[in-house]
Amino acid sequence: MRTVRLAGELRSAIEARRLVEDELGPAGAGEETMLHTQLVVTELVTNAARHAQTPVDLTISTGVGRVRIEARDGSAATPTPPPVDTPTRHRGVHLIEDLSDGWGVEAEDAGKVVWCELTSRGLTR
Repeated sequence: MRTVRLAGELRSAIEARRLVEDELGPAGAGEETMLHTQLVVTELVTNAARHAQTPVDLTISTGVGRVRIEARDGSAATPTPPPVDTPTRHRGVHLIEDLSDGWGVEAEDAGKVVWCELTSRGLTR
């Protein structure tokens, strides 16, 4: 498990994708898991940068056959994904929902955590 603090900026998504490579490559993740996880962390970090505008603590943990991603920021929790109301807005949350086996939003004292889990046949640790 590894946690990094990212700036609340859109360009932080690049660092988040690198973290996925650093964590999942040595753990034996396959190409599909790597790509799906990179898409999910990109959306989580982008959403936090765009809406919370606070630093994001990104945690990636692996276990046999699973990846868990948590993005903590300093904004209030939203319990359900917003509706897709334009061709480009709110699609990220729906992408997270489609690519993960489970996801959620939890309120914390200083903000919220958005988490999701993905399965992978390739992960060995």
